[in-house]
Amino acid sequence: MQKLFRRFCTGIGFAATTYLVMLTLQFQRTMPTMRNTTSVLIVGGLIGLLSLIFDTDLSYLAALLTHFILTVILASIMIAINHWHLNLASFLMIVLIYVIIWGITRINQDHDVRQINQKLRNRK
Repeated sequence: MQKLFRRFCTGIGFAATTYLVMLTLQFQRTMPTMRNTTSVLIVGGLIGLLSLIFDTDLSYLAALLTHFILTVILASIMIAINHWHLNLASFLMIVLIYVIIWGITRINQDHDVRQINQKLRNRK
């Protein structure tokens, strides 16, 4: 249960940061509403839960592809709920955001692995 909560909260963190950047760069021309913000946070949390797929026996590539497809579906639902435009530009934005967050996550994972390995080497 704690793992689910952590993944959900991590997803919310990524979603909140992304939404703030999008607002700052004025990708959303209208004022944010409670529905916009709530849907962004909920979908972000759900995408965070989807990351549990990487803990399965699927190959990394299969898990990544499945996670990406489900993320695009959730983001599309959120776009529809908020009456934003779902077009090629919004799809490309989803892909760009996905790639950036994936890169950040990979860098963090690599850093954690290096730290663990260093601690293991220091124990010997």
